[in-house]
Amino acid sequence: MTLLGGPMQPVNLANRITIARFLLIPLFILLLSYYIEDARHGIILPALKNGALAVFIIAALSDALDGFIARRFHQTTSLGRFLDPIADKMLVAAAIVMLSIWEVPGLHRFPLWYPILIFSRDLMLLIGSVVLHVLCARVEVRPHIVGKASTALNLVAVIAAIVCVPWLPCAPIVWIAGAFTACSAILYFFDGIRQLHGVPEKPQP
Repeated sequence: MTLLGGPMQPVNLANRITIARFLLIPLFILLLSYYIEDARHGIILPALKNGALAVFIIAALSDALDGFIARRFHQTTSLGRFLDPIADKMLVAAAIVMLSIWEVPGLHRFPLWYPILIFSRDLMLLIGSVVLHVLCARVEVRPHIVGKASTALNLVAVIAAIVCVPWLPCAPIVWIAGAFTACSAILYFFDGIRQLHGVPEKPQP
């Protein structure tokens, strides 16, 4: 049997952590949804908000943990490379959507351009991947440091929006995260153009 173009591999520890992150996403959505619904009716329950924040932080830290384990113990697999970015995007997308729709006490509401920018970038990557797969029969995933930085900054922006305290201003973080997201979209676009024309990637210094 094959999976994602390669031989079937056992689910190792790094992959189990990634799968666990998937399971944390609905729990985070549930806790934050209950907090928002109660807050809209004037009922503030900090336990729900703090629970959602704790689940989100654990899920975010698990991303770094499974990556470290995969590299340190040579557990990198095609399954992990496929599932890990999906889990990251689902976690961030769920948080940003919920923090962009409602304005309630105790949460910072994201400006409308922020989710539009993030989802436009992800849609561009999805369409580009399909085009490359159809025209070139393969897609090379080439993570860039700017893309990794944008993911980290988006996570920090969500945490700042949920914490919502004066000493952790959310607006500047959102602007910085948005700038990195836009830059990563441009870099991935030109990387896709290089792959489309069969131009090899320049070796990293």
